[in-house]
Amino acid sequence: MTKPSGPTVDLPLRINYGEKLTDYRTEFSPDEKGLYRVELNAMRNGVALGSAQSTFFVSERTREFNDAAQNVELLKRVAAETGGKYYTIGNAKDLLDDVTMIEGRNSEKVTKELWDMPINFMLLIGLASTEWFLRKRKGLS
Repeated sequence: MTKPSGPTVDLPLRINYGEKLTDYRTEFSPDEKGLYRVELNAMRNGVALGSAQSTFFVSERTREFNDAAQNVELLKRVAAETGGKYYTIGNAKDLLDDVTMIEGRNSEKVTKELWDMPINFMLLIGLASTEWFLRKRKGLS
């Protein structure tokens, strides 16, 4: 691994005795901010098997990551105050049934026929014509 300031650090990988014996791990705690470059070289009995390279960036934590856990009470309160509903993973299947148009002063239901929208009509005619042209060009019926 190459640090942002230039020096390199060798990090030996250890086999991860988990589900697969093909997983390897190492641990590293960055001591500098900046762009780190990682280069992996696989060797067996002195023969190179392959290599890979990647980079990662280390920076200060931003406010976005402070206390990033889900705040259930806040979400429930916001939903209650705005006339919404809070969904958990367990009742997320009910979301589709609950998503309907709510009649109110800020909502208006508008129904338009497909043929009353010229862009849709032109797209439909264009796609059908293109398909017909390509079939005739290739000698298909």
